[in-house]
Amino acid sequence: MKTVVPVAEPPASEPTEHPYVVRVAGVCGGRPTIRGTRLSVRHIAELYKAGDLVEEILHGHPHLTAAAVYDAISYYLDHQ
Repeated sequence: MKTVVPVAEPPASEPTEHPYVVRVAGVCGGRPTIRGTRLSVRHIAELYKAGDLVEEILHGHPHLTAAAVYDAISYYLDHQ
């Protein structure tokens, strides 16, 4: 008899008013993250506040799009 091991479902994301920003229970403590990543909006905002240009953030995180970075910054500014 085969043992069936249940596969964990990915956690459901809670959308926000920003298309690239979600909240996922169990990811970054439920704080806002960029959709499909474990990068918090806070991390992107800290880079931006430290003077990094969007192009520099993209160079450090090449899997992101400019739209996602701008949306994360916008979310931060809307909710500070």
